[in-house]
Amino acid sequence: MASKFKLTGFARFFFAMAIIVPLAYFGASYYNGEDGVAKLKKMIGIDLAEDTHDTTDFQPQKEEKKTTENKSNDTEVARLNKRIDELESENERLNRLLKNREREIELLKKK
Repeated sequence: MASKFKLTGFARFFFAMAIIVPLAYFGASYYNGEDGVAKLKKMIGIDLAEDTHDTTDFQPQKEEKKTTENKSNDTEVARLNKRIDELESENERLNRLLKNREREIELLKKK
């Protein structure tokens, strides 16, 4: 009878990562609307002329996404700047109120 095949904890982790990482890469590429296989071939350097033509089809979609993302980022920045201004004015108001209260306390202590 053959002995049981044993692995260390690191070996198990290594083999799990060898399976999980590529799946995560292809899943993220698919989620972003890209061709993960073509992108991988391009990174390795074995891409074909046909594959480079296919990847250019995705570029206009990316540009459209970027313009909508830029618009949403601009509105978010404007909203956050407005919020900062509101908080600064409230902070100034509270500082004035604190100083007034401290003056009142000093006047009451002198009496």
